[in-house]
Amino acid sequence: MGTIPGRVLTAALVGLAALTVGATALADLGVFRWWLALPLLAVGVPLLRTVGLPRIVLPPGAPFAMGVIIVMALLAGTLHHGQRLLADRDPGVYNTTAEWLAREGTLVMPAAVPPLDDPRLEVTTQGFTDRQGDDVLPQFAHGWPALLATVEGALGTRAMLLTPALVGAFALVVFAAFAALWLRAGTAAAALAALAACLPFLYFTRDAYSEPLLLVFVFGGLWLLTSPPRPTNEGLRLTRALGAFVIAASCTVRIDA
Repeated sequence: MGTIPGRVLTAALVGLAALTVGATALADLGVFRWWLALPLLAVGVPLLRTVGLPRIVLPPGAPFAMGVIIVMALLAGTLHHGQRLLADRDPGVYNTTAEWLAREGTLVMPAAVPPLDDPRLEVTTQGFTDRQGDDVLPQFAHGWPALLATVEGALGTRAMLLTPALVGAFALVVFAAFAALWLRAGTAAAALAALAACLPFLYFTRDAYSEPLLLVFVFGGLWLLTSPPRPTNEGLRLTRALGAFVIAASCTVRIDA
């Protein structure tokens, strides 16, 4: 593995970060449309032809072993994915927010519109709050539900419910690249297997928790920021700038990013 996988991973990271940041901005402005957000995924495409981007260096056999781990985690997440559409915990809040955002284009749930205009209704669930005028607003950072809303609008609810497993698999790819940068191949594979098999990761990637997307942006940004410069230093400034952008995108996902 080398230049081409490095370019593909860089392009995917930047595209996902651009999509998340752009979709969040559209949601905050109250003009969200999935067809405006989705093209931002292509922002990373020009990087596929850019020289000087980080390489992924692994000995023979290591990519296959890591690939098996990632595919098994993806299968576990997709075959047992959550279907939480009631706002009882974080995933339900994110999914409910995403469905509303995909349909209405705004984060504000106006109290003057049925059924929220019923005076007998009140906000008693976690994850939503009243504001002046009794309009209802979702809590948490809005990057994750904005990304889910983009998938919901483009491909439907089932695709949205499968998105956490796909993001979790991508998080493992990013973590593998970062681990290969700093650890020996065997140790990196063991670290990847430990992450993929640990209960919190399995639980969070089968339902709409925001931590796996945060993992993508933090470790992806660190991979870009800490990758050693190429002998010619081509693309070094670009790589560092892209790394800063990817890490900055994590601030749209969680307030503790």
